[in-house]
Amino acid sequence: IAEDGANSLTEYPIYFVKGQIWVNNHAHVLKINKDVSPLFLALALKQINYSKYTVGSSRNKLNLKDLENIAIFIPDNNEQQRIGQFYSNYLNYLRINKKRIQYMKQFKQFLLQNMFI
Repeated sequence: IAEDGANSLTEYPIYFVKGQIWVNNHAHVLKINKDVSPLFLALALKQINYSKYTVGSSRNKLNLKDLENIAIFIPDNNEQQRIGQFYSNYLNYLRINKKRIQYMKQFKQFLLQNMFI
């Protein structure tokens, strides 16, 4: 979770990553217990409007104390898994359709370029 420098408080920079990464000192790294799905937690944190939790006027800063005071409802593990799977399927659907749209735009451009030769 970004500590400072977020461009948007309604779409706050939160990343869910697997494996080794390098994180600079402008981020909060969360360690969660085994009862919480990391994907579910990332999704839940993305739904929060951070304007009431940050300080500063030009570069909003999310202090650790304020981050720790954010309350999130955590359902049972099965529900977390179902929500995470639904979201993953949805993202996959979007990815596939973005590729299709990109292909159709390229095909349209090809047709327009070759129709009036």
